[in-house]
Amino acid sequence: MTSRYIPPLTPGERAEYERTDRIRRERTGGHILVGALLLYLLSIPVSLLVVKVVAENTIGGLSWGDFFAAIQEAELLSVFIFGIGGQIAFAAVASVGASFHYSHKRNVAVLMIIAGFIGMAFSVLVFGGVVGIVGGVLSIAGGLRSRPRSQSMVNFPPSASPPAP
Repeated sequence: MTSRYIPPLTPGERAEYERTDRIRRERTGGHILVGALLLYLLSIPVSLLVVKVVAENTIGGLSWGDFFAAIQEAELLSVFIFGIGGQIAFAAVASVGASFHYSHKRNVAVLMIIAGFIGMAFSVLVFGGVVGIVGGVLSIAGGLRSRPRSQSMVNFPPSASPPAP
């Protein structure tokens, strides 16, 4: 059985392969960031619903109007508004990151990783809960996926040596 000769890549072919690999990674990272965006936004109603259910189990039947009135009476409305605004801000950051990844203009992978860690901490400490944490994890994953590779990490198509005589 003889192997077919595959010539090594020319510098132009190598550069094209690196470019298409970078675009593919950035596009995949952008898709993951869109998922983070959706989860950050979804964390707002889920967190409000969880707090309302806990309050209903403690107090009894509670309408949404009574729920927000109780939050206002407890002087926690500013915390809720800050938490909702924070989740919207993280969603906006993920949106901008996805936009940059889709346009291939600027690599913002490291910023998305940092924003993901901050978003996770914010979701644990202030507002967002488990859904916000998963949004932060997706933001980190999107940043890691679209991160530029070093030269040694680029996987080139296989090439074989010349056939044996």
